[in-house]
Amino acid sequence: IHARPDIKRYRESGFHQDLNFFYFTGIQNLTNAILAVDGNLKESWLFVPTGVEGLQQLAGTTISDDAGEAFAAIGRATGIEHVVSWDRFQEYIDKGVSSRFYVATAAASGEDRTADSNPPGMRPIHGSEVLWYESLRERWPGAEFASAATMIREMRSIKDETEIAALRRAGVASSKALLAGLLALSDGTDQRSGEAAVVAECLKSGDGISFWPWVMSGVNGVFPAPFESFGDYRHKNRIMQEGELVRVDIGCEADFYQGDVGRTAPVSGMFSDGQREAWDLLIAGYRGGLSVMRDGVSWAMVEQASREAVLAASSEAELAPKTTLGKRAVEILLSEDRMDWHHHNIGLWASEPAEATLSTGMVIDFEPMFALDGEGYYLEDMILITSDGHEILTPGLPYTSKQIEESMAGN
Repeated sequence: IHARPDIKRYRESGFHQDLNFFYFTGIQNLTNAILAVDGNLKESWLFVPTGVEGLQQLAGTTISDDAGEAFAAIGRATGIEHVVSWDRFQEYIDKGVSSRFYVATAAASGEDRTADSNPPGMRPIHGSEVLWYESLRERWPGAEFASAATMIREMRSIKDETEIAALRRAGVASSKALLAGLLALSDGTDQRSGEAAVVAECLKSGDGISFWPWVMSGVNGVFPAPFESFGDYRHKNRIMQEGELVRVDIGCEADFYQGDVGRTAPVSGMFSDGQREAWDLLIAGYRGGLSVMRDGVSWAMVEQASREAVLAASSEAELAPKTTLGKRAVEILLSEDRMDWHHHNIGLWASEPAEATLSTGMVIDFEPMFALDGEGYYLEDMILITSDGHEILTPGLPYTSKQIEESMAGN
């Protein structure tokens, strides 16, 4: 596993370590080191170049010519058995410790799309993981390289107490940032104003943003439009208008772990009658799915509980839709193809692959969404799965249309 190969770029808020390297070492600030885990001998090696960013800080001592004292300090701090100069890495592999190596990248399985940065037949120019994999194959053409991505994904899907503590902090910061984003919405204001409010709160309450916030109004809030922002210089910025809904999809980072939370809100601070009915029916379905979340429950069971809750709510006097928009929302919420009861895991990355069955220690995002009359309806929370239920890690947020309107009014 290769550490990040370069220091932060000017536009980055801080240095971000390679996620898998951090997961296995706990080292945040170190470039270009290589971790090798020998499964046969049950030992680990860290190959470190001298003179790189973060080395002296990590070692806690001055780096001498032989770096022996510094390497010993790193070993004591990390628990890694062998910390040596990276000059010994090729010798280590050449000794024939194995003829089969697992690489912490999807590139080794052919699944990494960053390899498509050049026409067929040319070397890729984007994606350090792809370049690392290609470098290994070129240096050791006779060795077999396989992807460890699936194994590592399964390991990272279950969080320990330290990780859960970091995710709780990320969840609290993300909740505060979401509320700041809601308060920034108003007719005639651009989306960037909401983004700025979110970023400021993430820096104040957390360690920065997990991803650049989506404050997507009107047609921008309906997929695939939000994804188009990744290729747009102004992030699809537009002026928000009265009567529109806004997808506020944000996340703050804390202790290297990432948050992800969101709500749909009206630009004016008040839902229309039809929007209110559609939204509250979505909340009924969301709460129905939440009610069955616990260890051993499949996502199919969560989706079924959500649909059953929508069906029950649509027959109750309080939530039964009276407007055309509300009645159409029921049809969508109960449909198989137009409603997306989306979900994903969360941890070192804000959108990690989901597993088919919930397990104790997973932290997931439940993210149902649908489109109606050119407007997007969506929400999500960070949820810790426990043996007998679940815990919401994004506290103090509004759910119903009335609660959202009160939050936007500063209550």
